[in-house]
Amino acid sequence: MVSSDFTHFGSRFGFKPFNSNIKENIKNIDFKAFKYIETLDQKGFMDYCHESSITICGKNPISILLAMLNKDFKVTLLKYSTSGELTGDYNNCVSYISCVFSGNFQSAVKNTNEEVLTESDRKELLKLVRKTLEFYFTKNKTPNVSDLDIQVTLAMETIMGAFVTLHKHGDLRGCIGEIVPRRALYKACIDHAINSAVNDYRFSGVTLNELKEIEFEISALTAPKPVASYDEIILGKHGIVLEKNGRSAVFLPQVAPEQHWDLATTLTHLAMKAGLAPDAWKENCSFEVFEAIVFSENDK
Repeated sequence: MVSSDFTHFGSRFGFKPFNSNIKENIKNIDFKAFKYIETLDQKGFMDYCHESSITICGKNPISILLAMLNKDFKVTLLKYSTSGELTGDYNNCVSYISCVFSGNFQSAVKNTNEEVLTESDRKELLKLVRKTLEFYFTKNKTPNVSDLDIQVTLAMETIMGAFVTLHKHGDLRGCIGEIVPRRALYKACIDHAINSAVNDYRFSGVTLNELKEIEFEISALTAPKPVASYDEIILGKHGIVLEKNGRSAVFLPQVAPEQHWDLATTLTHLAMKAGLAPDAWKENCSFEVFEAIVFSENDK
């Protein structure tokens, strides 16, 4: 359940984009916003909110809900009303929409199965992240998948965590993602292609001219699960989440093998990444592990 008023119109609310035909114009801007909700277009909804400055107070929770839903969900409008209908005063008016979302959430992947993503799926996802950055740098906005000439398969809609990693001449150039599975894999890949390129604080932002030198890698993740002790961690198989005293850090499964680290060395680096003492992992830490399907443009 998500709760939000819709438009708050009038000088009382600091939003008065028109002075005539107020009742009709309020309904018009409300239903323009609702159109994006009805079509599950999270990006379109947020773009409209920013461009129109419409005063929907719960736009962020609505946006989160839209990001969580797959395309099979249906939206049914139940009721539209305004405070003006009750008071007769449209000079300061709040509007309301109630609707129902119906459908089935996909289950998050709990164990890695290389067959979850075929070779064709992987190639499409790698094309997706590259085309995402090309679009972002040329249009200065996040694309919808329809902008990218990518065919989204059922497997690409699987609810999974994901990291997008950028390498340049073999060196790390950016890596950001999400561990908890909460939305379709392809949606996570679009967002984190951009995040890895321009929001990784460890590096200066990637530029359009650099893209030809960038190699993309995607890690599609299973849901994390707690382990009783770090002794249960299997290097090369498990990604690791370390948490202690409100600080946390994560390594993907491929990190330790790529660095030729043993478990103690891995956990030492992970503790330091979390801003903890190098030996903080030895006691009073909690650990979660996850697995990953890892593929890159460099795969043969």
